[in-house]
Amino acid sequence: MWASLSSPDAEVVEPDFSSIERLFSFPVAKPKEQAVAPARKEPKEITFLDSKKSLNLNIFLKQFRCSNEEVTAMIRAGDTTKFDVEVLKQLRKLLPEKHEVEHLRSFTEDWARLASADQFYLLLLDIPCYQLRVDCMLLCEGSAAVLDMVRPKAQLLLAACEGEWGTWLGADRSWGRPSGCGGAWGTNLPLPVDHRPVLKPEPCMHSRVPTPTHVHAHTRAPLSLSEESPATGQGHGRA
Repeated sequence: MWASLSSPDAEVVEPDFSSIERLFSFPVAKPKEQAVAPARKEPKEITFLDSKKSLNLNIFLKQFRCSNEEVTAMIRAGDTTKFDVEVLKQLRKLLPEKHEVEHLRSFTEDWARLASADQFYLLLLDIPCYQLRVDCMLLCEGSAAVLDMVRPKAQLLLAACEGEWGTWLGADRSWGRPSGCGGAWGTNLPLPVDHRPVLKPEPCMHSRVPTPTHVHAHTRAPLSLSEESPATGQGHGRA
């Protein structure tokens, strides 16, 4: 082999140095291009409220299905058409706090950059005594519910007093409860009972207080306690 290589007729073989270098060397690292930092995006909306309160206020406002201007206009006018007791109590809890009011009043930029809840607060702050107005609306709605509950009972009592039963009620109020109707004489008797030793003691029941029969003796239509009351529809007999 060596003799054949040393002969002048031997073919000269040139090694492929590029392939050898590619096989037995590390690849040349390409220089990394310097990454361009992305431009900082400004927030689309500005808010001075914490995330939880902002979410609760947005949920509260969506139930009206109208704009913030219409909601604040109803509060300004005291219109309770869309406000019941529970809604007003919820609004009372969601009113802006002191530090939120300070931040909102100090905001001088465009209102359009503010979140919807913050815009509602700014509209609310323009209403004079907005907190007092909400309290008055709550008081009116609560009083209406109480009146609806009391009105039937008051009408029933008025009907009883205007009818024949009122005569007995007046006598019971003036002279006290008669015997057999329960209660104590001392609690309902407006006339003082004199117990001085110089006076002869007299039975209070027989001489001082007339019985219901005496009270109704001179009335046009004496009332029988066993009869039905025209107002209540129930009989009231003696016990």
